[in-house]
Amino acid sequence: FGMSEAEKQALNKERREGNDTNFDKRNKNLFDLAREHAKKTGKPLVINFETVNCSPCHKKQAEALPEMTKELAGKATILNMDPNSTETEKLLKQHGISMDIFKDGFPATGIFSFDANNQATQKGELINGYTSKSSMDKLQPGSEAYQKAMSYDKLMKALKKQL
Repeated sequence: FGMSEAEKQALNKERREGNDTNFDKRNKNLFDLAREHAKKTGKPLVINFETVNCSPCHKKQAEALPEMTKELAGKATILNMDPNSTETEKLLKQHGISMDIFKDGFPATGIFSFDANNQATQKGELINGYTSKSSMDKLQPGSEAYQKAMSYDKLMKALKKQL
């Protein structure tokens, strides 16, 4: 569940102009649809939290999301959302997801399940960061930077371990 690139660009333009109304409505709609789908299927909801001004977020969405969607098909419902607005923050809080989980920044990926009252339970730890394929290619294998980098493979290994 997520927005098309054209829709995202239009909504981000509105946000830059100070209007979050349509953005917040779309976030709420997508969140509700994904949450209900996860509950209906009994599968966890994997949320990729990304922000509009985050370069690693854009790289993750372009590089990792298509593969992640294929690899997790039938195992989880996937939602991409930008939590950086007051109304979206309130929405998440209503479901028991605090902005405090983003202390290490974005992008971040979390796995959630929902009870009958739509309260979220986070499964495992929030997985922070993403290093693009081109950036990984520039790092020296075995180096400290290479070990710390959140590659696609490392991201998927962490997700699968928590699922």
